[in-house]
Amino acid sequence: MADPLRQHIVGHKWKGLLVEPLKGKFAQLLQNYAHTEGLIFENAAISKAPGPATLFRVKEGHATEPWQEGLATFCPEKNALRNLPEERIDQESVDCITLMDLLKKHHIAKLDLLQIDVEGYDFEIIKLIDFSAIEPVLINYEHCNLRSHERRQARRYLRERGYVLIQREYDTSAVLPRYADRLLGRSSVGL
Repeated sequence: MADPLRQHIVGHKWKGLLVEPLKGKFAQLLQNYAHTEGLIFENAAISKAPGPATLFRVKEGHATEPWQEGLATFCPEKNALRNLPEERIDQESVDCITLMDLLKKHHIAKLDLLQIDVEGYDFEIIKLIDFSAIEPVLINYEHCNLRSHERRQARRYLRERGYVLIQREYDTSAVLPRYADRLLGRSSVGL
């Protein structure tokens, strides 16, 4: 399971809410953080509406690369699943919750970091943020599975809400200007 934040969560004792919709991967997540305090876990997908939904994923035992094991999406046409034969793709019903309902459920009124990696559904999650209620300091999302028009829309959407954007190979970081120097360094170039 790819977890780019684990070293920070464990090493710096970060507190947070970790969300994983797939039951098997959720069990792994619980095991990976079994001895870490200050974390809340939610076995659900974030979506526009609460209730059940279908995630598409690589079938158990059919991953040919380690990164394929956790690959799951609402949008199989936008990512690596589109290149796989149909017999290697499975569907899993997952429970969904809206982002704002999830934050209310766990009494979260402040977000320092919102890490989004949902295989082509990233901009949809960003649009679910009620910026009048909560203003994440840093939003990091995977842009590589967004279509070019969605990438442009996501950048414009976040800039209109006052964020400075830094694009890397696969991800974009959106940070509030008052935190940009401290978080990203003075040499960072915004989009």
